[in-house]
Amino acid sequence: MNEAEVGLHLTDTQENALSTLSYDHNKAFATDKKPLGTIIANEINIILNIERPYLPLLRRPAYPESPKAREALEIHIKKTPGPWCNKKGCP
Repeated sequence: MNEAEVGLHLTDTQENALSTLSYDHNKAFATDKKPLGTIIANEINIILNIERPYLPLLRRPAYPESPKAREALEIHIKKTPGPWCNKKGCP
């Protein structure tokens, strides 16, 4: 518990009670592969960039450009009822 920032507002008595509780019930907080207190994290750096030049995924068009793919998408959209539809149909 010394390394964790759990309940920064807790009194020493409350912190000790929490520590005892987590130790007594360590099977709920740990496994044989990840013992109590082990933190295994995959750190990923995400670069958020909305300035030019845009990332390749941001350069893609919102809808398919080929007429056949666009037609298939429009048919699918027309067949899919939205929340505005009722028993009489869609507007």
